Amino acid sequence: MQLPVLKVEKRQDTGKAASIRLRRDGRIPATCYGLKGQALSLEVVSEELIKIVRGPLGWNSLIELDGAEGKAVFVQEIQRHPVTRLVLHVDFLHVDITKPVRRQLTLDFQGKPEGFKFGGMLEVMRRNVLVECLPNQIPDKIVVDVSPLNVGQSVHVAELKLPEGVKVLFEQNFSICAVTIPAEEKPTAAEAEAAEIAVSVEGAAASATTDGKKTEAAAGGKAPDKGGKAPDKGGKAPDKGGKAPDKK
Repeated sequence: MQLPVLKVEKRQDTGKAASIRLRRDGRIPATCYGLKGQALSLEVVSEELIKIVRGPLGWNSLIELDGAEGKAVFVQEIQRHPVTRLVLHVDFLHVDITKPVRRQLTLDFQGKPEGFKFGGMLEVMRRNVLVECLPNQIPDKIVVDVSPLNVGQSVHVAELKLPEGVKVLFEQNFSICAVTIPAEEKPTAAEAEAAEIAVSVEGAAASATTDGKKTEAAAGGKAPDKGGKAPDKGGKAPDKGGKAPDKK
């Protein structure tokens, strides 16, 4: 495997003023930490470094430093300006290409699960895993085919298809994804209380409106007719002078 090459120069001047001059010329200060804790001060071209980091392997790219005894390194840290996001400093980690290293790899979920036909959804529990392998055998990602999964089925760490020489350092029975049926969302206690209060307020408002209409109707209705005629007291009484029944 041919490594990407990054040209570097050993940095003679250190300090804040020297770093400012480097950045002004399109270069950035860098530090390479050795296998035995030895640090080497370097300077690199920012654009060339970013081009490698944006490649398929990203930060897992094993880089050969041209100008630093051909050291093979990983990018350990990139410091950026908080506003402009320009690169201010980079740390490299020198590795022995004959010994395994540990790096985080991204899980790439591909395919449409069969369970989607029955209302299922893909639930992802983990999107990256820690692997161990030789520095020049690190893959860019681990592909996870989820198309055969039906409702209730999952993919475990032990089922991952790994390139030769790559080992996952994680619990083998761990489920990294599964197809599940979405649970019915139930309102929280706060939401239920708020809904209850809203219903009570609406009920009180409706009751007040009804009472108001009744009061208005009672106030605007006609009272009994006080000017009406009283019963006719001048009416004729029964005829007392009438003839009594014939006793004969």
